[in-house]
Amino acid sequence: MVGGRGLKLAPESLVKNSEFFIALNGVEGLSEAETTVTLACGLSKEFVLKELGSQAERRQDLFVDEAKGQVFLREMRFFQDLPLEEPNLRQASAEMIAEKLPDLLVAQFDQLLKQNEDLGRWFSRWNFLTTQNEEAKSFEWSKEQLKTVLANASYGDKSFEAVAAKDLIYFFEQAIPENLRRLLNDEVPEKINVPSGSRLSLKYPEGREPYLEVRLQEVFGWNETPKILNGQVAITLHLLGPNYRPVQVTADLKSFWKSAYPEVRKELRARYPKHSWPEDPLTAKAEAKGRPRRT
Repeated sequence: MVGGRGLKLAPESLVKNSEFFIALNGVEGLSEAETTVTLACGLSKEFVLKELGSQAERRQDLFVDEAKGQVFLREMRFFQDLPLEEPNLRQASAEMIAEKLPDLLVAQFDQLLKQNEDLGRWFSRWNFLTTQNEEAKSFEWSKEQLKTVLANASYGDKSFEAVAAKDLIYFFEQAIPENLRRLLNDEVPEKINVPSGSRLSLKYPEGREPYLEVRLQEVFGWNETPKILNGQVAITLHLLGPNYRPVQVTADLKSFWKSAYPEVRKELRARYPKHSWPEDPLTAKAEAKGRPRRT
């Protein structure tokens, strides 16, 4: 109703399908926030616009459609604060979009991290760093900070999808102090080299130690578990068989070679005879693609 209060028609009311009605009598509920209208006169939209048209005000504002990831110019008529019609949506100008698109990106930031996988991985590394470094932990990604970064990143774009498709890491790296940017890139790497020559991605799951999924044949010759953050954090290795399924999960590679590898070798050598299963994995040549060779 005019004034913003909610109304509901009494169940016995004969006014069922009118878009508008005049409330002629109402009862305030003891426990309900709404007024129950017991006597009403239904009005058509055409009648309301005809009789109140001279008092109606046409207003415009920017509407962020989070479902579509777009910003629209919304226009509709009001009688005081009561909308008289469904809004008319049309494409907003570039200036208007530049004003509102960062708000949309902040509101849907989790979705942005899912769609832009590179940025999602970057934030996984950053979040891990904040668990290990007090200075990084004290750097706050507030809504205002995110909005500032995303305003720069979305300049000239017209939709959420357009921004999500961009290389966004640069904009976030420029927003953190140089020493933290260097620490992140040097000591919390996105990828790591393995003995086979492959460069593989590290995973930084929330609340868990970083880990690397790698085929067993690719780490022959690796005696020590690789570490990051100046040697403070050991990477958990998910050692994969030829079928790319884990055969061992360990953060102590030296112990694995000594105790568990002989049994793993025995089992997998029988199942995958065309792959390399050396008796001494520390002196064997690592193989990126498991060239057929039985040792």
